[in-house]
Amino acid sequence: MSHYDDEPTFEPGKTPATTKPGPQFPHPINPRYKCIELLGHGSGGAVYRAYDQQLQRDVAIKFIHLQNVIERRRLLAEGRVLAQLDHPHVCKVYEVVEDGDAVYLVMSFVNGSHLGEWRQQFSTEKQVQLIAQICDALAAAHDKEIVHCDVKPNNIVLKHSDSSALSAVLVDFGVAHSASLLSSQSGAGTQAYMAPERQQNGADNLHPTVDIYSTGATLLFLLTGQPTLQSLEQSDIADDLKRIIHACMRTDPTQRYQNMRTLSQDLQAWLNKRPISLRRSPVYKAHMGWRRNRWIRGTSAIAATVAVALFIGVSVYQDTMQQRQLEQLEIREQVSYSEARIDAIYRSPLHNTRPELHRLQQEAQQWQAEAVNQPDWLAASNYAAAGRIFLYLNENEKALESLTQAWQLGDHSGLTAMSLARVYKRLYAIAEAQARNLANAESRQNALDKAHLDYQAPALDYLDQAQDSSLPDAYVAAMRAFLQNEHQQALALLAADSYPYWFYQRFQLAMYIQQGIFNDASLGRNDHSIEHTLAEIEHTYQQLVARVPSHFDSHLKMGAVYNEMRGSDNNPSDEHVQKIKQKLDIMAVIDPTHPRLYHLSALIDRIQALQALQQLEDYETHFNRALRNNELSLREARERQWPEQHIVRLLTSTLNNLTSYSTALSNSNKSSASLRHRYFTLMQQVPEEHRGARHYMNLADNHFAMAYDYHYDERAQEHLKIGDQAYIKARQIAPTVAGMHANHARQLALWPFHSPRSEAINKLHAAQEAIDQSDEMAPGNSIILYNKGHIYRGLANNLKGAQAAAALQVALASYQRALDISPGLEYARQQIADIYLYDYPLLTSSPSRKERLTQVDNILQLERNDLPPFTLQRKAELLRFQLKTETENKQQHIARLVKVAEELQQTQSNHIFDIVANSLLATAGNLPAEEATPLTQHGLRLYDEYFNDSSSPDNPLMHTVVHVRAYFARWREVKTSAEVAGQYLARLEQLCEKSQQLVQQDKLDSRRRKEITSAWNSVNQQADISCELRSNDNTALTIYGGVHFAVLNLVNTEPVIPGLF
Repeated sequence: MSHYDDEPTFEPGKTPATTKPGPQFPHPINPRYKCIELLGHGSGGAVYRAYDQQLQRDVAIKFIHLQNVIERRRLLAEGRVLAQLDHPHVCKVYEVVEDGDAVYLVMSFVNGSHLGEWRQQFSTEKQVQLIAQICDALAAAHDKEIVHCDVKPNNIVLKHSDSSALSAVLVDFGVAHSASLLSSQSGAGTQAYMAPERQQNGADNLHPTVDIYSTGATLLFLLTGQPTLQSLEQSDIADDLKRIIHACMRTDPTQRYQNMRTLSQDLQAWLNKRPISLRRSPVYKAHMGWRRNRWIRGTSAIAATVAVALFIGVSVYQDTMQQRQLEQLEIREQVSYSEARIDAIYRSPLHNTRPELHRLQQEAQQWQAEAVNQPDWLAASNYAAAGRIFLYLNENEKALESLTQAWQLGDHSGLTAMSLARVYKRLYAIAEAQARNLANAESRQNALDKAHLDYQAPALDYLDQAQDSSLPDAYVAAMRAFLQNEHQQALALLAADSYPYWFYQRFQLAMYIQQGIFNDASLGRNDHSIEHTLAEIEHTYQQLVARVPSHFDSHLKMGAVYNEMRGSDNNPSDEHVQKIKQKLDIMAVIDPTHPRLYHLSALIDRIQALQALQQLEDYETHFNRALRNNELSLREARERQWPEQHIVRLLTSTLNNLTSYSTALSNSNKSSASLRHRYFTLMQQVPEEHRGARHYMNLADNHFAMAYDYHYDERAQEHLKIGDQAYIKARQIAPTVAGMHANHARQLALWPFHSPRSEAINKLHAAQEAIDQSDEMAPGNSIILYNKGHIYRGLANNLKGAQAAAALQVALASYQRALDISPGLEYARQQIADIYLYDYPLLTSSPSRKERLTQVDNILQLERNDLPPFTLQRKAELLRFQLKTETENKQQHIARLVKVAEELQQTQSNHIFDIVANSLLATAGNLPAEEATPLTQHGLRLYDEYFNDSSSPDNPLMHTVVHVRAYFARWREVKTSAEVAGQYLARLEQLCEKSQQLVQQDKLDSRRRKEITSAWNSVNQQADISCELRSNDNTALTIYGGVHFAVLNLVNTEPVIPGLF
């Protein structure tokens, strides 16, 4: 069956019974036409098969559903023009009628099937022959200024000619347009075969080249089964046919065949095994260069004729200007062809573009390689060719290198100048965005100044020299406005309606500008709404990927915007994390091994790992995947021969991730030594010239962390010294960055906890100097103020008298300022509470205990719901002190302590359960047994959960010892009940056995020995426990004593209470 407007007709040889009753026409018409049957219908109308009783022939009658008067008139006028067409390959229009409500065309009935159904039955030669016939038909239509607008396989019907040869007939001019009768409200078409400009402009400014595009797509479908250029690249079609199809389907209509007859002639030439007009012959290049390149059009016709004659008549190469010009024209034509292929790849539906783009990249590298041994005039053209291809492939550094070489060798053409302007514009956009992300104002301005000098100024200079450009004028003006930092003017120019639909580059530039506005808004540097700017970026992105769905960088940039919106690693926005994942899925289709894909995937894995770590879930799978993706990112970047600065950025990001992972593990009391060693190995790969302040800061933090893992031994001291030197280097590189001084101060303040006491004061004073310097640079920074409070509190605990009191006052004031600036800074609130809980003797004014505890209650705002775990810990301590002070509210405070324990268990913050358990048990030790029972029960429950979580105790032996103390205290309370006491004694036996095993396994350093000795002495200092051991229960005595002796032997210390055993 054949199709009129995609609807079926009868196949050859089937003669319908005209006497069979069929459906009625939708409107009464001339009675000479008898309705036979409905062939098909659509939104634009319906096609009927009818019998013309007057001329005794079958006809097709198409009724048009048009209500608009202007449209009706347009169709009638065009129908009358079509009626003048008398061509063997055009469906003849016999009559065009307007009769009341009826508007219809009477056409010849083509008794055949449409071409698409028979594509696999024909040879390539037959398919080309049939399309050549359609080209002849369209050429005749174009001569009448009629553009078909819907050329496709379903509108080409096959019929047998008088000689029984199969020929093609073009049907359904129902959406056709007369060049003199265009209307923006009319026109349809099938999108897969539709020229890009039609998708934007509809029927406005139609040109015969839209039919050329559709004819090329139709031929492509016949040859490959798909009407997209992607299928062409993957096929084994003859090279000349590929070139013909590419010339039909170029995005820029001015670069296509400009008339149907030329296309038809090339198809006939291919069928006759003759050279096609697109073949790279010198004669053709001279002719095409003169016709299609504006800068050559000024050459006189005589000069062109001489050049052609010279190439035809002379077989030996002579180095003349005309010949050079033809060589250059040939190169430019080949580059235009490559650019068209890249455009087609980007515009194709979502698919893996890597193999195709890699081949084109190799072509560009070949241009570069060939240029090395060529004379300057030819090498310049080769470098320019490579640079233009690299520009299209978004390889900006390689494009800059090649284009600069071309310029230096004498290629000062407008095209090369524009290409240089575009690549400098891109590099300026990237450098400007990186500069604006710098937190320090001075560093930011220095980076912006450098971006202006390195990229902005050269871009404007080359733009001034690129007077002749094929780019839209509005785009060139927008480029200039952007480079002059007139961003709103640039956006207005990019939003103009004057662009052809296919010109996607305007949306790329608009996205760059909008991203800059968005980043500044998110940092509070402008008054733009973040949400509104994000919506604008999303709209631009949608416009961009509608035109180039397989353009990797477009999706990557949108993912980067969502990454800015996701918030911190510890509390990310689920909505924006999901949007990043969506972009990753798209990018994985386009280029499944792209380094940026691996890099962004590692970021998502890192977020998931940190979330799993907080929620006590499987974090290792995410960590390992993140590290693997980081490694793949680096490996793939090296295999693709990325510029060094790009690899260094990926390497730096990987190092930052390793630091982040290690810190998170250390904060959760988990070993991070393997990650630290991995960091040090990878760090050596960063070239010296790329080792900036951030590099040395990360290096320092990792050495300090290693020192804390080693505690007091010689290795710790070595890491502390290297870390200190690295921070000094970082501060020298970035002396105006406040955060660098603050971070160094923070690490210096921790040094005393891992060094001999003789060094403590010196390091604390060094930390004091660094933090004061940081505070002067950024006086309103709450994090710096928090660290200042921490450092001065450490000083207060290591000084005496008035100096200690003065330091503590500075600490208290710094914490309070930090809290005033950032009321949500819970750590500052907790530190102020700790000062009133523990450091009160150093306060210049000594409030009573009750007043202090009231202040702590007010500071912590304990009436809030959902208190953070560390604030709950302070609440437990506060209640412990209140139990000692307010005897009249004892039961109320005990009940509140129990509630704190229950709330803490719900947080699953196992890593601080032992601290709160200590508070509960210490309080229970000062209470009668019957009052202590609920506290010891909850304390033991917290201890059990803490101890059973293998990831929590950093020193299992010490915590086993404290655990023994807890169970012994509980045994004392229940020993009057033999059954319950027996349960607790059984647990004590288990802990005793465990402690003996740990004694044999754990080779403790001096710090660990001191911790355990202190823990054990705190048990023995309870004289009532000693008495109980002496007089009451031999089983308990044996168990408790066994643990005691194990510890004493381990730490090599004399018994605290002589004669105990």
